[in-house]
Amino acid sequence: MRPDRNLGSGHLVRPAIETGIATLVCYAGVFGDVIGVEEMAAKLGLSGQDEFYTALDMLHRQGRLIVRDGFAGLPDLEVKIGIKVSKMEMASSLSLPG
Repeated sequence: MRPDRNLGSGHLVRPAIETGIATLVCYAGVFGDVIGVEEMAAKLGLSGQDEFYTALDMLHRQGRLIVRDGFAGLPDLEVKIGIKVSKMEMASSLSLPG
């Protein structure tokens, strides 16, 4: 049994996590957008789990996606990460005080 195929206890295995990440990144890419890393982890039910971040790093090292400033996207959409961060900062500054 390969350790990356069966983690036991019903946990997603690394190839399944990589597939989930790739699916969410590609779906955002269809709309010319990027997706938040923590948003992806939550959608996959893997928030705070090392397996998620290991799989994300592996996809990034393989050049299949870009990860920067808390966002992930297709390599040709790297500029969108900067735009997304800028828009979020602007929206945050427009928020009403507490």
